[in-house]
Order: sequence, then C-alpha cells, then structure tokens
Amino acid sequence: MNYEQAKRLISKKLQTELYQPYGMERYKMVLMLRTGIEATTEKGRIYQPVPLGINLEWLIKTLCSKESYFVTIRFTGKRAANLVELTKHHPTAWDAAKELAAKILEQGDPLPPELRQFTIKVLRGEEGPNKQGRYRAENLYRDQCVADAIYTLHECGFKPLTKNSNDSQNNSACHVVVEALAKLGDMISYEAVRSIWKNHKEFC
Repeated sequence: MNYEQAKRLISKKLQTELYQPYGMERYKMVLMLRTGIEATTEKGRIYQPVPLGINLEWLIKTLCSKESYFVTIRFTGKRAANLVELTKHHPTAWDAAKELAAKILEQGDPLPPELRQFTIKVLRGEEGPNKQGRYRAENLYRDQCVADAIYTLHECGFKPLTKNSNDSQNNSACHVVVEALAKLGDMISYEAVRSIWKNHKEFC
C-alpha cells in the first residue's frame, strides 16, 4: 500500500467513524474492551487481542452479536480502574462501566474492587455526570479513532512516527492521519496527532 492509497483508506475510515450517529455507542464499547478481555476462537484458542486496528472491528462486531470468528469474549476487568476514573466526568464512561459490571456478573466472575465500589454507588441511586461533559467525551472518542487509524496503518507496514517531524521523508502513519483529517476539514497538527498516539499506544 502506497502513501496515497493509505490516505484514501484512512480518510474513509475516519469519515465513517467520526461522523456516524452511533459514535458514542461505539466509544462505550471501546472503553469496555480496554478494561481487559480474553477472546475464544472457534478452534478453542484463548488469547488477549489488542482492541485496536483489525482486532477492534471484529471485537465490536462480536459485542453487537454480528458474525465473527470469536465464539466468546470474556471481560477480565484488569484495567477497570481507568474506566472508573473516567466515570467521574464523562457520561459515556459511566454507561460503559454499568454495562461492564453487568457483563462481568453475567460471566459469574467477581467484580474488580474499583468496579465493585462504582456498582455500589449506582445501586444506591447515585447519578452519572452531567451531559455537559459530552463535548470532552467526543474529543476522547476522536482521539481513540485517530490512535486506531495509526495502528491500522502500522499493521499495513507504516511506521507510526518519524524521528523528526520536519524530516523530508514525512511518510509515517501520523502524517497520513494528519492529511486524512485535513481532507475531512479537521485541521490537526502533526504534533497533536503524535501526542494522541503516545497517550494511546500502551494498548498496543
């Protein structure tokens, strides 16, 4: 895949993800998946897929009960503390934490300590954060889409970053994403995209 082909692919991907009506629902699923999962394939193989790139698309299809090569997804909740922290400010995270708690209980597994305390608050009638926090949640969702686009390009052989943003060989995944976003009218600098990647790559 050359640079121009990559740019067209990522422009289409970002346009679909950023401007679809169910963006926040998708982001809720991403937040749940990031807390830790185990996937079982049709052949009985159990592993922990990274919720980015191609894996993310299959995982979301599985959660939506659409055709997939996964038989089951088991939520481990190992990183639930990160999600619970987000619930203090973001309505989407609050909804994701409630759904995650239900999923883990349905599995017959104990809730992680942080998620257990969150569930107790919900059962006692505590309400989530004000919907005014939606703008921030939308920014977080955008950042996740950007990181996922970079990871997808990485899977296709592109280096995520160049050593120097002013390098004449500006053909990294981050540069592709900057140009793809510009094509969609969203002007974000290379430095901003690089920062997004650095904040999300722990999931890679």
